[in-house]
Amino acid sequence: MAGLLIRKAASDDTSIIAQYVVAMIREIETLGGYPAADTNESLAWLLVRVAERVDNEENLYLIAEFDNRIVGMLEAECTRLAPVFRDRSVVHISSVYVEPDFRRQGIGQALMQAALAWARQRGIEEIELDVLARNPAKRLYEKLGFEVFEHKMIMKL
Repeated sequence: MAGLLIRKAASDDTSIIAQYVVAMIREIETLGGYPAADTNESLAWLLVRVAERVDNEENLYLIAEFDNRIVGMLEAECTRLAPVFRDRSVVHISSVYVEPDFRRQGIGQALMQAALAWARQRGIEEIELDVLARNPAKRLYEKLGFEVFEHKMIMKL
């Protein structure tokens, strides 16, 4: 897509990343996900969390710009499996968000491909993410080669 730039986020992108994470959570809520906390404390926590991680080499924050306008982001983290499993690193993608007016134009795919490249450069053999069954983004993840590994089961009490 001409005019699209995927770049690593900088510390001055913290606010837009936090805004996009909140927007993503609100959308997920409409698909059956957990409700967003609408408090100043939760936003403050998110801002601090992103600020602490944006420059950490174990975390990846990507920004999508289209014609010099920020239109999306991705957040990922390199983690290790719990010590009860054979030791290995895994990248977990925790947030992917593209503004609604810019969806279905390849921006989400470009963000994901940049994250996959980052993981491969680090020698990571596995990348994971969580997606709600009703989330339309599931098609993109399947197109990229993601497969269902386990099912999370919830019972409302």
